[in-house]
Amino acid sequence: FVGEDQHLLGRITGETILKGLAESGRDGGKVALVTGSLHEGIAPYRVAGIKEALAKNKKVEIVAIEDAKWDTALSERAAGQLIARFAPRGGLDVMYGMADNQAVAIIQAIENAGLKAGSKKGEILVVSSNCLKGGIDMIKAGKQYSSGTQIPTRTGIRSAEAIADYFNGKTLPKKILLPVEAIT
Repeated sequence: FVGEDQHLLGRITGETILKGLAESGRDGGKVALVTGSLHEGIAPYRVAGIKEALAKNKKVEIVAIEDAKWDTALSERAAGQLIARFAPRGGLDVMYGMADNQAVAIIQAIENAGLKAGSKKGEILVVSSNCLKGGIDMIKAGKQYSSGTQIPTRTGIRSAEAIADYFNGKTLPKKILLPVEAIT
């Protein structure tokens, strides 16, 4: 295996949520997760990591987890439904799109609802964890707070290096974990 530690990527995302809430003057908040497929390896590990990090602040509560199967259109629909569902309860403070395409869809749903995505109090903080162009563009625009380092080209390069090492007779570990960090 060559890639990122998905649990750690989730934990870093959870820590970013806590940091974003604090920076916006909120000591707690309601968090909704719009995930990739919860029936395969990546998504459950990331959710577990987020839960671990958020447990540090009992005033931060995950109020919904919606499996959008990594799909952009499904993510926008799920986000719109979550926004409507929680509007009578004071709204959501944070929405997580497991991949940046999902975060961009969430931002579209927020704007379609007449709300604002951003990092100020009263805005919905949007976070993600895949470091795709759409997410980076939204971070630069101030609509997405963060992403995480899961960069396909880096994984491909390291995989090619591991293959070359193998054919050159080197013993490889079962897992080659790449560093992860939050991108704001």
